[in-house]
Amino acid sequence: MPFRICMIGSIPKGDGERKGWTDWKTEYKNKLSVLNDVEFADGDAWRDETMPFLLVGHGLHRIKISDLVVVIVNPVKVSDMIYWVHI
Repeated sequence: MPFRICMIGSIPKGDGERKGWTDWKTEYKNKLSVLNDVEFADGDAWRDETMPFLLVGHGLHRIKISDLVVVIVNPVKVSDMIYWVHI
């Protein structure tokens, strides 16, 4: 059974704020993928903002099935600091 890691955090809203922004989860996934039998459950593959209740429910389900949840409010480089919350 894979070890599931869910990564959630803030995403800039609006085209103007997203200029120059890079998704912090990409760096984390690259660093953490060297671990054996890891699966990422962040839910980025499915995103339908026209159905907000389904979107929230989907995100909550991804958290529920995860073994580890990484929450970043202000993205930082992996080498700087990582906050780990185990539920």
